[in-house]
Amino acid sequence: MSGARAKETREREIEKLHAKIGQTDGRARVFSAEVRKMSTPDRRGMLERVDQALSIRRQCMLLGIARSSVYRPLQPANSTTLP
Repeated sequence: MSGARAKETREREIEKLHAKIGQTDGRARVFSAEVRKMSTPDRRGMLERVDQALSIRRQCMLLGIARSSVYRPLQPANSTTLP
């Protein structure tokens, strides 16, 4: 009987974790939708490179910016590159 009880307990814990993941995912969608209303430079400024709770990859996804723009500094425009 203890094996069945352990399996039932494990299944309940898995259901709880799935519910938490769904809540987190929903909050992330709301956050992303609100943040995308901001300008790209403002969103880039929100990146936290030091003492990260989230990876750069995840932050870029949530902020809706390309990772390449984080790693490669923007080049200033000059008269030879402008049409």
